[in-house]
Amino acid sequence: MKIALLAPGPSLTQFADREGYLRIAVNRAALLYEARYCVLLDANAAAMLFRDGGPKRKPGERPTMVSLPDQRIRMERICPESAAFPFLAVSEIDFPRYDGARRLGWAGWSATTALALAGSLGATQIDCWGVDRTGVEDFDGFTDPLNYRTSDRWRREEADWNDLVRLLETRRIAVRRTILKQAAEA
Repeated sequence: MKIALLAPGPSLTQFADREGYLRIAVNRAALLYEARYCVLLDANAAAMLFRDGGPKRKPGERPTMVSLPDQRIRMERICPESAAFPFLAVSEIDFPRYDGARRLGWAGWSATTALALAGSLGATQIDCWGVDRTGVEDFDGFTDPLNYRTSDRWRREEADWNDLVRLLETRRIAVRRTILKQAAEA
């Protein structure tokens, strides 16, 4: 199964609504493309998504929101419309938290949580857009002062991502990441 992991970084616009993928959106990426799952680890991410109209979807369909249970409660207080969406707790994702004795930090970041979710769903190939890990702007130039996007954060998230990719590759799951040329040079 091919999965498209769609995060809100600048390269998200390169996805161009391709067919043939089960889609997992991260945070505001759900504004641009329909997805079966939407990973929002905190209520602030949900507030940004629902303030701008909520996830893009076909009439009558709702993506499953993936988050932490305490954040789900906060989401429903801040964005009451989110209560109408199915919910999957991060703790319910059936994917290893350890690789041997090494702890995998995938549950600490939305993009790595989405990557683990893709692995748990039976992916054979995971193609990623918007996982640029540079700067502070989303695909549309949006920034939020509550987002924690520093070079230190990107470095730590990249290390957790790489650990997870290595584990996925041992399971013969190909992970490919598209990034914009100018983002890669930054």
